[in-house]
Amino acid sequence: MKVLLLAAGIGSRLRPLTNAWPKCLMPINRIPLLAYWIDEISRVLPKIVIINTHWKQSDVSNFVDTFNSSVPMKCIYEPELLGTAGTIRSLQTYFLGESFLVIHADNYTNIDLKKFVEFHNSHHYPISMATFRTDQPEKSGIVELDDFGIVQKFHEKVKNPPSNLANAAIYIFRPAVLKLLNADTSISDISTELIPKFIGQIKCFHHLGYNIDIGSGDALRKAQSITRDEKTTCEIRLNCFTFYNRHFNEICALLAGDK
Repeated sequence: MKVLLLAAGIGSRLRPLTNAWPKCLMPINRIPLLAYWIDEISRVLPKIVIINTHWKQSDVSNFVDTFNSSVPMKCIYEPELLGTAGTIRSLQTYFLGESFLVIHADNYTNIDLKKFVEFHNSHHYPISMATFRTDQPEKSGIVELDDFGIVQKFHEKVKNPPSNLANAAIYIFRPAVLKLLNADTSISDISTELIPKFIGQIKCFHHLGYNIDIGSGDALRKAQSITRDEKTTCEIRLNCFTFYNRHFNEICALLAGDK
């Protein structure tokens, strides 16, 4: 399976931190967020991982170049932000003819991607979506499901949402998604424009662990209190061994002082 990591966001809600450093590389217990994703993705044996970049793209590319991993990775610079669905359309030659995994790289989660891929392979629907229970439903995309786990309604960041069952912004798309994106080139965003086109055709995989959008300072600090398995963390840290950046270390020190 091929993978797209969406990592181009500016991270305006994380300013002033993102004035100096990209959101996808923010430290979680002194490890860049992107490193956790690459480690988890490696478990599904991807053919290639495409990482789209925009803000602070040289920092992201430098990190990927120094990260010690057997996973084949390629950074692709996006001079102008195309929107999440627009990015998929622009990179479609990498994904033609097969299912592909799409991940928002600014989330910190312990989802089991291998189980998610197995889940996707067990059904025929064009989209698999990971869900989780959120404590901030008004700031999330909330789904309503039928008895078979199929999305019947989708509410993107609305007041008084019907539940706290949220879209984790982790998907597996079949070729039908690319077909629609090419048929309707006005679609630029996954959540607000693509998902509504597939109501009744999205099967959900429920993730019981944590899923934190680190888009705000409070969320970034909260993520520092969540630790991974010690062995896994040590392996990720070892893979990051050659990575050094002054801004990264300054943010690490700041977060440690804020605990």
